[in-house]
Amino acid sequence: MADSKNVVWYITLIILMCGPVISLDSNSTSKSSNTNGSTPQTLIRGGINSDLLNVSSFPDVQQLRSLLGNGSLALDIMSSMFRQLMSPIGNGTSSASLSGSPIIEQILKSQQMAMLLATPIGQQLQGILADGGPGKYLTSAMSKFSTSCQSDVQILLGAISKGEGWALKFLDAIGKPPSGILDGQLLWLGSYDQCVDAKTFNTTTEFRGQYCLADIQMTGILPSMPGVPAKITFALCVPDTCQLNGLGLPLLCDKKESFLDDQSAVAITAVVSVLGAIILLATMYDVIRQLVLKKTKMSQVTEMDFMALPPEKHMNGFTNPPSYSETNPDKPSSNKYDMNPEQYEQGEPGIIGKLLLSFSIYTNGRKLLCTQQTSESLTAVNGIRFLSMSWVILGHTLTFAFFFQENAGPFILKAYKEWTFMAISNATVSVDTFFALSGLLVAYLSLREMQKVGSVKKFNWIMYYFHRYWRLTPPYMLFLFFYSILFPYLGNGPYWFSSSYRDWEMCKESWWTNILYVNNLVKTDKLCMGWAWYLANDMQFYILSPLILIPLFVSPVVGGIMSMIFLIITTVVPGVIAAQKHYSATYPDISGNPAMVDYFDKVYIKPYCRMGPYIIGLITGYLLYRTKRQVNIPKVLNLLGWLVAACMNIAVLYGLYNPDNKHVLIEPESAAYTALSRTAWAIGVCWVVFACATGNGGPINTLLSWSPFVPLSRLTYCAYLVHPVIMLYIYGMRRTAVYLAYPEMVCTFLGYLVIAYIVAFVISLAFESPMMGLEKAIFRQGRK
Repeated sequence: MADSKNVVWYITLIILMCGPVISLDSNSTSKSSNTNGSTPQTLIRGGINSDLLNVSSFPDVQQLRSLLGNGSLALDIMSSMFRQLMSPIGNGTSSASLSGSPIIEQILKSQQMAMLLATPIGQQLQGILADGGPGKYLTSAMSKFSTSCQSDVQILLGAISKGEGWALKFLDAIGKPPSGILDGQLLWLGSYDQCVDAKTFNTTTEFRGQYCLADIQMTGILPSMPGVPAKITFALCVPDTCQLNGLGLPLLCDKKESFLDDQSAVAITAVVSVLGAIILLATMYDVIRQLVLKKTKMSQVTEMDFMALPPEKHMNGFTNPPSYSETNPDKPSSNKYDMNPEQYEQGEPGIIGKLLLSFSIYTNGRKLLCTQQTSESLTAVNGIRFLSMSWVILGHTLTFAFFFQENAGPFILKAYKEWTFMAISNATVSVDTFFALSGLLVAYLSLREMQKVGSVKKFNWIMYYFHRYWRLTPPYMLFLFFYSILFPYLGNGPYWFSSSYRDWEMCKESWWTNILYVNNLVKTDKLCMGWAWYLANDMQFYILSPLILIPLFVSPVVGGIMSMIFLIITTVVPGVIAAQKHYSATYPDISGNPAMVDYFDKVYIKPYCRMGPYIIGLITGYLLYRTKRQVNIPKVLNLLGWLVAACMNIAVLYGLYNPDNKHVLIEPESAAYTALSRTAWAIGVCWVVFACATGNGGPINTLLSWSPFVPLSRLTYCAYLVHPVIMLYIYGMRRTAVYLAYPEMVCTFLGYLVIAYIVAFVISLAFESPMMGLEKAIFRQGRK
């Protein structure tokens, strides 16, 4: 591996020094000097200290040939370029002759080469070249190249030395050192489009440009900066006949993959096409039935009654749960909101018609966009759900940008000194809001259904689990297959094929863990759709919830004891792990604590560390069930409750603000924060829901119950699924690095928010709503 790294260092020096500093004229020749200045000349601005580089350390042609056996034109040219480049430096002089295109002229006038060589990076380059002759490393690499690759490289280098226009595109497309290297500008992406569009002209062989990214580890050379990997990533543009992937080199080249050659992609496309055809047919059938055929008007139950499903029927932060009678299919529904308007039409459709209507955009769209609510609704949940989802998208907007940034180091250091940034750095608690809402709604609805059927034994536990899996899994799986199979063919760019970016490739090995909802426990080093860890946790909490729900229904005392046992376990475990592993209090962490490298796997995604908010939600749902939402809280006590809840959440969100590092948390303090903070946050959130549901919310309840939040809240599940993929697509298609700045991040966030909900609406119509319709059609048919 050490040999391969030195090969890249060698190539790097050739590119960084030959590319930007050799002036090439379209009419020039390969001669090393010319009195009229029309031939290639060296140009280094800024007065480089000649002590930094020693010309004698560079091997001449004969030395390289002795190492490689039979020499090649490429090595002749490389050596000639080196000697031509280094001669003025060794003599302490520089030449200022320049000709060629305006673009190349600007590149050659750059002072960044002087800056680069004056830093430890340049000294490291010199040291590697002087260490025993790098030709032996070049030998081991070139021996792996195909004959056509070596021949085309010779043609390319020869054309570059002659200043031919097509070859200059290859040269100009490489990554070059920019400003801000010491501030973390380590992404030298060059020009992706120019490279892939470059091709030979009037040569014996034909080849096009192939874009590659090479990594050079700079640990211990560059200063450590938060959010900035200690490596330089730079672009190469080489002939596409050179297959450099898989040679053991720290570089990766763009591969042109054919969609038609991928049977899985073709199969998924066929499935999506069939589904689209069914949706179109169902919509046409539905429109004809509802708009062409006459319907009997109902005096007691209207279509709007049907559409106004109680918004509290969302048993996690995202999805619509069953109506009460759906957990007991043997008992007909007595709830008017469970009724389907087709039941009252003349000529009610049969089972095939009902199944087809489940895919209708017309009916499903009207249901999704309906803003009517009933008196039974927990209306404040709608606003909390949408605002929390917006917060998740805001946090991911910045988090994802770190993979594509050029100034993360300075930005983060400045941002963490501003107290307002704590709402973004601690945005991970937004997920705990969804855990709390999920537990609250599961308890509230399930306990009401147990009371309705008369006992725990009569409660349909099979439907309890089946319904959950059925509602979540079909849209989840369809989107997972789209993401892992089709998505890779939808884009291109310097980031698109990067190994650190291709998250979808992990799905090939671990997709089954997503289907079983164990992706937070199994193969966590190969997470498929990394953000889906939440769904695994929520499903696991749902599976375990009867262990608390049944005791609560039978005996409040026994239920309270079970709740406390679970709560103590999920509080103590993360605290103990944090203490043993020496974790910091915050995640993401910018302190440089090396122990935080495995925090995500050991604490962040583990159910035994994240169940605290869910249990708080279960207890709150039980209180709403027992009180029947009829609680008259005195004004003073009500204000005190709001004050305590606000102080708890403010302490969790802003309590660690420490701009001047005057107080660095010791390990027990960090462990205590890790153990208690998320549960404390959930208590504050659940107070808001409880107060609003019992009529003690005042203007806050009015705001959170705003009717437009109703359809937006129905889309949160799909919005959670799709928004990271939207970000990956837009960021992945970038040709330049992201410059982190508040105005740009705000505009980017708002764009992602709008696009995510538009796409979520489409996904919900195509995948989520049809699955709910199919379930209703099948099980209601069975009850007749």
